[in-house]
Order: sequence, then structure tokens, then C-alpha cells
Amino acid sequence: MFPLEWEYFFTEFKNNRSTKIDVFKEKVKLIKNKSHFFSDTLEAFEAAQKLNNKEDMLLVFGSFFLLEEII
Repeated sequence: MFPLEWEYFFTEFKNNRSTKIDVFKEKVKLIKNKSHFFSDTLEAFEAAQKLNNKEDMLLVFGSFFLLEEII
């Protein structure tokens, strides 16, 4: 399901329903070389922005709780 040429940034957010980083690390073994893990949401977002070019698209998937921490 995950394109192998993409980079992935996983983070948890400050809500008790958030998936923890250790769970992400266990589940994404196929894209391990393209995965980055952060315990801080804003740090993950900034790292993804630094990697992107003007031609790239940055997609954020999650809940409104996750987006609230970015904005």
C-alpha cells in the first residue's frame, strides 16, 4: 500500500488515542529505510518540509488532534 519511493514521517500526538511510535516502528517493516519516527509532531512536520522540494507534495494523515499540533 505504501509506495516504496516515498519518504514517510511517523509521529504520535498528545492525545490518549494516538498510536505510539513503537507501534509504528513494528508495523512499517517494509518501508523501514524510508521511514522517520518522531515523538514530537512539530519536529516531524518540520523534518518533512526540509526534505521536500517545491515540486513535491506533503500529505498529512491523521486526525484533527494531529493537525492542531502542527498549526
